Amino acid sequence: MHEEKSLITEHLTTNDPSVGRTLLIAAQLALLLGLLYLLEIEPATGLSRILPLIFAGFLIHAFLPSRYRLPFFLLISVATSSLILGPLASVCLIGIGAGLVGLCHLPVPFRVRVLLILVVGAGLAVVRSMAGSLAASESSGFATPGSLPALVLPVIGSMFMFRIIIYMYDLRHEETGRLLGKNSRFTGGADVRAASPWMRLAYFFLFPNVCFLLFPVVDYRTFRRTYYDTDAKSIYENGNWWIALSLAYFLAYRAVYHFLTPSPDEIVGVRAVTAFMISSYLVYLRVVGQFHLIIGMLCLFGFNLPPVHRFFLLSGSFTDFWRRARIDWKDFMVKVVYYPAVVPLQRSVGKLRALIVATIAVFVATWFLHSYQWFWLRGDFPVSVTDVVFWGIVGACVLVNSILEARGSAKRTVKGWNLRLAAIHSLRVLGIFLFFSVLWSYWSSPSIGSWLSIVGSVRESGAASYVKLGGIVTMFFAAGVIAQWIMHSLGSGPAAPRGPGGASRRNQLIPVVWRAPVITSLVALVLVAERPGAQLSAKDSIAKIANKLGTNTLNVADQTRLDRNYYDVLLDAPRATAGSGLANVGNSAIKETAPVEITRMEFVEHTHDLLGYGLKPSYSGIKYRGAPFRTNKWGMRDKDYSLVPPEGTYRFALLGASYEMASGVRMEDGFEWQLEDRLNRERPGNPERYEILNFSVGGYEILQNAILAERIFRFSPNAVIVAIKTIDSSRVVDHLVDDVMTGVPITYPYVRQKLADVDARPGDWRELRRRIAPISGDIVRWSLNHIAEVCRQHHVPAIALVMPRTSPRPGDDRAISEMASWATAAGFSVINLEGAFAGHPIDSIVLSRLDEHPTALGHKLLASRMYDLLTKGDRAWFSSGHTGRE
Repeated sequence: MHEEKSLITEHLTTNDPSVGRTLLIAAQLALLLGLLYLLEIEPATGLSRILPLIFAGFLIHAFLPSRYRLPFFLLISVATSSLILGPLASVCLIGIGAGLVGLCHLPVPFRVRVLLILVVGAGLAVVRSMAGSLAASESSGFATPGSLPALVLPVIGSMFMFRIIIYMYDLRHEETGRLLGKNSRFTGGADVRAASPWMRLAYFFLFPNVCFLLFPVVDYRTFRRTYYDTDAKSIYENGNWWIALSLAYFLAYRAVYHFLTPSPDEIVGVRAVTAFMISSYLVYLRVVGQFHLIIGMLCLFGFNLPPVHRFFLLSGSFTDFWRRARIDWKDFMVKVVYYPAVVPLQRSVGKLRALIVATIAVFVATWFLHSYQWFWLRGDFPVSVTDVVFWGIVGACVLVNSILEARGSAKRTVKGWNLRLAAIHSLRVLGIFLFFSVLWSYWSSPSIGSWLSIVGSVRESGAASYVKLGGIVTMFFAAGVIAQWIMHSLGSGPAAPRGPGGASRRNQLIPVVWRAPVITSLVALVLVAERPGAQLSAKDSIAKIANKLGTNTLNVADQTRLDRNYYDVLLDAPRATAGSGLANVGNSAIKETAPVEITRMEFVEHTHDLLGYGLKPSYSGIKYRGAPFRTNKWGMRDKDYSLVPPEGTYRFALLGASYEMASGVRMEDGFEWQLEDRLNRERPGNPERYEILNFSVGGYEILQNAILAERIFRFSPNAVIVAIKTIDSSRVVDHLVDDVMTGVPITYPYVRQKLADVDARPGDWRELRRRIAPISGDIVRWSLNHIAEVCRQHHVPAIALVMPRTSPRPGDDRAISEMASWATAAGFSVINLEGAFAGHPIDSIVLSRLDEHPTALGHKLLASRMYDLLTKGDRAWFSSGHTGRE
């Protein structure tokens, strides 16, 4: 008690906030962190796991004597890495990182140290390239020596790939006593402001870095200079401000992601193309949200770092955009590329030519270092024409703008409101926004041909569509002018005092420190309150919107595998680089880890024909979607069966995809396994024994199952069950696009003729997809007829099993009704499992928000409903005439 009192006394005597004020800030922080958890903000990063650590760490840190704060911050970083990566990987991370920092301070000449760092870095790069991704090689729930490189090196790369460049640069130019100037009275003592070992280690081991691999480029001098550079109260309040602002950006990103981003099949016409372009650019809001959150969390521990973005959507020129977006990157390039190039060149070639050469060098370096960043986070080093063109255009625009500014005279200061200048500024902002929307959409496309194919679809629109688009642009132009008038009326000009985040302090009804947390929190709380716990009703539009914004789910575009842009992929780097290895190390299971495509897994063998792939026989090894994966000697994810059924056995053959294969759960928990057990336990009908042979393979669609149906009758089934789903049509399109692009022989005359009718040839995959989409229904009907005909030839009944989605979408009812009618017309008996999940909360029946496959409970509900429908009435497939061997 006496020790605690002394700590508080010292706390109060070092110009830190009072106990009451600190607790008030902590209450704000608790609300914000709670909303981050409830709104499922970036769950795949492991953020939700460290939120209690952040809150408890802030409270302890705020009351610690200043000399203990940096060591405690490092302790938080160690705890975070252990929580996210697991103890073993955390030890490796700290060991490698400490070794790299040690190399920077070896008692040898500076050039030798640089050479040693380059050699060690090259060695780590070789290991990184060989490690690849754990996503395709999940082995267990624990990190193993073989898995550690792919788990640890992306984090090491994120921490050191840019920071060590800056650190060595500053270390070379560091002069004792002149780096930071005089100590501020807010530092709590010179021991904190000095370049202590704790400060140097803290610079590299920033605890949010373990969660967010795409991280701001933190300048070392700025990092030291801004550490408690003002009173602690203001820094902590800034932290809350940035976290609240990050929530606003995340919610804005989700709105764009779910309600503006079109599906690939929808990108036809000027309206859809415009939505594609704007959404391609605005998904960058997710980057802004993450960086604001990172800066906010660091402010809570005294690091009052400047913002990384400053309202970049309000940029009025190319140089203005360069100064507002990724300010950290601009400062990094200016420091290590621009000034080292421009200063010596000015003496020999003049200022203007030096500016041109240095600017070109900056953007060449930017292009190269973005690929370098991609390598450490993703494992490969992309060199694409798309990247070169993107950065070349941005660099050229900034260069031209810089030359014009350098040659131009000083701008006249206009006092008071000026409508003409406001209109010009609004036009400039709108023009820059539209320019970057177009350019960003190109950067998001795999090739210029693909992008031109999308843009070319504007020809499908009439004059009315262009008039509407012009009206919308005019509306935004007018809104920009009005907004400037309002800001001028409120007195938020350059001379107005600024609060945290740059907000004006004039005419405030709510103090600035409360405004962002209060407004954002109120909106977020409404979303949480409106978010339903069970499945959504299609008529409940408010709840649907709240569910989209208030939960972490995939949109339609990603569900149909729309290409994602540079930053989208890097933001998901924890999923892509460490996969479930990151998610399952030790006890740090991250439930929302995105699933890996099955065709990349080692238990899959590719057939190089129209079927595409299948499961390897007698496989037992890695996990898939978090569940052990094994197959029997026939290549089924099922128990072992004999080729010929035993006497008195009624045998079903099940054809399906991932639901039926029981992806994400133990195969003993799959509905097929549970149904077979119950049939044998309760024995409806005459057979002595039931067997359900599960031929299902994840990712299969109805055409692949039609091919597989020809190969299953050597097992002498008494009935064939074929699962049909709403996504069969889109999967058929995906399958045929892949086949046409790769030149797989189309062996079925009907399918081959249909493809010829739409002139389906290798080329741009988006255009090919648009050509094939109209015939997908014909291919589905043909596949159902083909399966039914094969079953008739073998004198066995065919059953169409209508599988429900765990999370229904608009249009599902119509699509499944249509498919069921096609199946009935083909001669199938239809068993509809729709409604099996009714009354159960969505979170109890799906593996995660990013993986909507059924849980063990979901499979239990499917098995129960199927048993009831399968045994209802006098079913022909249970008659004595169809039991035993044929």
